[in-house]
Amino acid sequence: MLKCGSMLLAAGKSRRFGQDKRSYLLPGRGPLLISTIKIYQEVFDEVTVVLAANEFEIAETLCIGSSNKTLKCVFAKDAHLGMGHSLAAGIESVVDWNYAFIGLGDMPFISKTTLMTLKNKAGEDNIVVPTKDGRLGHPVGFPRTHFNELQTLRGDNGARQILENYKKSLTKIETDDVGIFSDIDRIEDIIK
Repeated sequence: MLKCGSMLLAAGKSRRFGQDKRSYLLPGRGPLLISTIKIYQEVFDEVTVVLAANEFEIAETLCIGSSNKTLKCVFAKDAHLGMGHSLAAGIESVVDWNYAFIGLGDMPFISKTTLMTLKNKAGEDNIVVPTKDGRLGHPVGFPRTHFNELQTLRGDNGARQILENYKKSLTKIETDDVGIFSDIDRIEDIIK
């Protein structure tokens, strides 16, 4: 059986939100990032959260606020240079996983059912991605065979180029879950 974990990228600066959105209280759910972590912890045994360099106070808050399942925080020293740097730092830290689902810390509306379905489709050589109406969403799952490539990412493009290069390896899972797209960039994204 594959050791399958999830990684949440949460090192952004929340410029468009106007404040640190990770700690923003979602009505009835608690802090945004902790809400996202809890959904992933319901499905995956291990969750790694990638933060910016020296965000030790946030890491401590996350460990207190999330459930007792394994949660690890990784600090990406070059997070300010783009999402690719955060993703590379996170992947480098998960040495004992066979498969990694990469999600975004500001996407707390994905359903547990969707995450379970995606996890169940993980294999030794396929990339798993949720889709809705032909559009790719998050999280995207990668087997260990792509970890070296993920560790070389730079800039703000994330893993798009890897998905493009390995189209034949994609296992697309069609869903009605709009949570695969619903990231929170502005305060209006919560009020909708």
